[in-house]
Amino acid sequence: MIISLEEAKNAIFPVAVIGAGPVGISLALALEEQGIDCLLIESGGDAYSEPVQALSDAAKYDPDHHAPMADATRRQLGGASVTWGGRCIPFDPIDFESRDYVPDAHWPVGYDEIWPYHRKACEYALCGSDLFAVHDALKSDQDGVVPGLVNDEDVCTRLERWSLPTNFGKEHSQRLANSKHIKLLKNTTVVGIRLSADGTSVQRLDAKTSGGTESFSLTAGHVALACGGLESTRLLLASNDVQPQGIGNHSGHLGRHYMGHISGKIARVKFNTEPGKTIYGFEADADKVYTRRRFTFPAQSQRKHQLFNTAIWLDNPPIYDPAHGNAILSFAYIALTFPIVCKLLAPDAIRKAAVGEGHKYSYLAHLKNLFADLPGLIKFVFSFGINRYLVRRKIPGFFLPNKSNVYELHYHAEQCPNGDSTALLTQNTDALGMPRLDINLQYTKPDVDSVLRCHTVLDERLRAQGVGQLEYKYDDLPAAILKQATDGFHQMGTTRMSQKPEDGVVDANLKVHGVDNLYVCASSSFPSSGQANPTLTTMAFAIRLAQHLKQTTT
Repeated sequence: MIISLEEAKNAIFPVAVIGAGPVGISLALALEEQGIDCLLIESGGDAYSEPVQALSDAAKYDPDHHAPMADATRRQLGGASVTWGGRCIPFDPIDFESRDYVPDAHWPVGYDEIWPYHRKACEYALCGSDLFAVHDALKSDQDGVVPGLVNDEDVCTRLERWSLPTNFGKEHSQRLANSKHIKLLKNTTVVGIRLSADGTSVQRLDAKTSGGTESFSLTAGHVALACGGLESTRLLLASNDVQPQGIGNHSGHLGRHYMGHISGKIARVKFNTEPGKTIYGFEADADKVYTRRRFTFPAQSQRKHQLFNTAIWLDNPPIYDPAHGNAILSFAYIALTFPIVCKLLAPDAIRKAAVGEGHKYSYLAHLKNLFADLPGLIKFVFSFGINRYLVRRKIPGFFLPNKSNVYELHYHAEQCPNGDSTALLTQNTDALGMPRLDINLQYTKPDVDSVLRCHTVLDERLRAQGVGQLEYKYDDLPAAILKQATDGFHQMGTTRMSQKPEDGVVDANLKVHGVDNLYVCASSSFPSSGQANPTLTTMAFAIRLAQHLKQTTT
């Protein structure tokens, strides 16, 4: 149920969850199913507020390698799910294993311990089943992207799943409003976590109305931070009255090892197979949930070739370059750059990635493409418009067939942990007095080298199976990889979990080392980044945490 500020101030809650994005709402729903009362605190309200969103702005970041926080986060009921694309993928078993060629990537929990919670995470995300193998999820007699491409020890084809895309604030609004166990407090920002004098337990939360008009305290037996990777890190660093370096920074790891993914395009694939049999777009499973195929590298391949976990999928040519000669791609570029209209079609982050900000091309050349195939364009706009904007389960995007069977390849790769890649506090403060972050996301030579090796392995397997080969787009491939390297959406590593306190910030149950009742339920707790978007697996950890809190609170 939705409660007032006065009700929240005058109560003591068994659990307080800070942040009502996908992870915070998942934790609250899972606690409800365990019969545990919780206070769910959201900095924003039901609608977007520019002043509230500005509370997340960083004092410093490199725009060439990191997204603005206004694009990467959302202070609003539903959090980042208000603006995400909806891609759902679990972490792989190898991500939880120690690998000698991926330094400092040691998880205190195994894949088998977390995998069972993904089914419930898929249920909350509305992305269908927890099946990600082609032969399990689809009625298809072709496992590969093209005929003749079979899974082997070096390269295989797996699926990604897509949610509605699910805005957690809207899709779960009635359940949150009607729940007897979930008490939802909106427009409230926690600005400090106050520990006991010996630093072993949380005594209270200092909070302010997000407009800054009132300061007050909230009390809970257990506290879980679920306000995103960087905001959770920021709150721990800023809560430094008892532990001067920030809560959980006993070993100097808080705010360090910042990772996301390294992604981009450096190659095309030319298939030698029949063009009409290339599976390039979305496929619906038995539940009408959209899926898409992607090349991945099995664990034995990663170990043999010393690859960081990576996925590669077929993509359209850049829509901003009219040289593609395609009416549909040119229409998409014009629509996504046209003032006012562009804001209605896609969230800013997705739109910016599609149109390639910084690339300026003449509308005239794009208009020529439009009129070259006007009947085909009209047919596409009608079909895509219905399936993207007029139905509940929306097609996530569009991918076009290529008569020459040549496709761009988009890679999405694990980033190596690096203690010098940081998100630390500055003297600059937001409107509520919270110190802002200095974000220093660093990409390194091992990141680049692994991307190159992955392409080499894929090229070799395509050639060996006689189905195709790669064609590289650049002479200086390392430079091209680094130029395209940017993230900020997948915020991992800065509150890393560890078996021993000296190696991290939280333990296997996400509890801050040395603090009895404080947890960090965010992707920042991941010691490595894998190839997957972290949302689904972070939700699985949230559901697991609810079970742990059930045992702890009773």
